[in-house]
Amino acid sequence: ATGAVGAVARPVLLDAGAGTGFYLDRVVDALHRRVAPGGDAMEAVGEPLGIGTELSVAAARRLARVNPLLAALVVDTWDGLPLRDAGVDLVQVVFAPRNPAEFARVLRPGGTLVVAVPGPGHLEPLRSRVGMLAPAADKAERLDTHLAAGFDPGPVRVVDVTNTVPAAIAADLALMGPSGVHLGRAGVERAIGSGDGPVRVHVEVRTFRRSLQERRALHE
Repeated sequence: ATGAVGAVARPVLLDAGAGTGFYLDRVVDALHRRVAPGGDAMEAVGEPLGIGTELSVAAARRLARVNPLLAALVVDTWDGLPLRDAGVDLVQVVFAPRNPAEFARVLRPGGTLVVAVPGPGHLEPLRSRVGMLAPAADKAERLDTHLAAGFDPGPVRVVDVTNTVPAAIAADLALMGPSGVHLGRAGVERAIGSGDGPVRVHVEVRTFRRSLQERRALHE
């Protein structure tokens, strides 16, 4: 995200489904501390603005307090975004619902969309041990197809690391996603046991650029 808008003066960033602002805060903070090519602080160029949309009111309240450069909106991504056309330099979506038409509308021509999706090995061996839902095998390909009308695909960065985590954290990881709807904590904790264990973080961070041709077509 920072690489996509690092040279933009006063960039506006949207995190759709931002939760408590964990990722948006870090991107905005990195941009706030950037240095101009001549070595001068970027404050002279202008500070970034981060906008986080979130369906949970409780999460949005926390998001609003995490950084003075962030604004929080209680919004369902599927219902549309209360933002003007072509007013955003970058949209990022981390394991959250996507609305391609709205992302294309609010992004400026040539703007960037960054989408993080789980890879096939994400959260293993925890996922298999407790019976979590598996990511669709063709998830990345379907994402490219879903965005084809308004976006041109760009670079893909794969994050693939394995960490050792305490049993309580592993249980939280198992219950915080879609699988949590049908998994009970007691059963998850029994399956995990009491000791520390490995959990793989396997994520594909895919980038897309707002199609200039499509933008022209929308205005014709």
